[in-house]
Amino acid sequence: MWSFSVATLVWLGAPDGRAQPQPTAGEAQRTALFEEGLHLAEAGRWAEAVERFQRVVAIRSAPRARFTLGQAEEKSGRLASAKASYALSLEEARQTGDEEAAGAAGAALAAIERRVPRLVVQLPPGVAGAQTSVDGRHVELSDQGMELDPGEHRVVVRAPGHKPFDQAVATSEGRTTELRVQLEPELKAAEKASSAEAAVPRANVSDDPGLNEDPWGPPAGAWILGTAGLAATAGGAVLYVIGQGAYDEAAAACSEAGCAAPGNADDGNAARGQMIAGDVVLGVGLGALAGAAVWWAVSAGQAPTEPARPRLGLAVNSNGLAVTVGGQL
Repeated sequence: MWSFSVATLVWLGAPDGRAQPQPTAGEAQRTALFEEGLHLAEAGRWAEAVERFQRVVAIRSAPRARFTLGQAEEKSGRLASAKASYALSLEEARQTGDEEAAGAAGAALAAIERRVPRLVVQLPPGVAGAQTSVDGRHVELSDQGMELDPGEHRVVVRAPGHKPFDQAVATSEGRTTELRVQLEPELKAAEKASSAEAAVPRANVSDDPGLNEDPWGPPAGAWILGTAGLAATAGGAVLYVIGQGAYDEAAAACSEAGCAAPGNADDGNAARGQMIAGDVVLGVGLGALAGAAVWWAVSAGQAPTEPARPRLGLAVNSNGLAVTVGGQL
């Protein structure tokens, strides 16, 4: 096969190597670009030479100009691009009857074939409508894979109902690389809202806003009953303690022989009545507190357990009124 050497450059001579069209501004520019590319290639500045030869074939393509571009691309490591240029050079040479250029392009094409990297992209089964792009360019997938230049490439796969797959993959000369695509389903807006709502606890919630209660606390009715019971308990206890004090004072002024003053007996009887009334009110209050506690427990149902909350309690003993703090009702 040909090698890119001074002899090759002499053989190429001009971007066509054959009779040239009448000089025009475009043809003059084309020839100047071709000569610049040759000088850059001789200096080993292959990337710059590729750019010049690309501009040459953009003005007007020809088999030998295409072949020269392919050699510059091969030297710069762009193997897949070089193979494509050689293939176009061979096709154009056959069309124009340039047997020498056709032979050179065919030989170069056969030699580079085994060096071009391939990338095989495997989509998950059952995914319809997937679109794949490599380095921003849409590609059609096949079992044989796609030919790419060696190096890193970005593969993006989009499919309806799935999140985009975006991954960088490296290819190397003479090797086939496989990339297995994993597509994650994307929830629809309604499903997202439903999932978010399901994640929020909804204990003791009614369609009537007025009936919605705090799932972690007692219902409003239990609060009212408990508050009334607490007030009654406190009032009854105070009434009993006051009556107890008055009764003790009256009893101290009396003995088996009689009372010190005629009114002491009446005072004792009044204090006893006050104690009885305090007992009754106290009993009603405690009953209301117990009812509120039962109401709370029943309404809680299957509500999640939370740390115990402190509660206030009252008790009456021989020492008077006692206040206690306990756990959750």
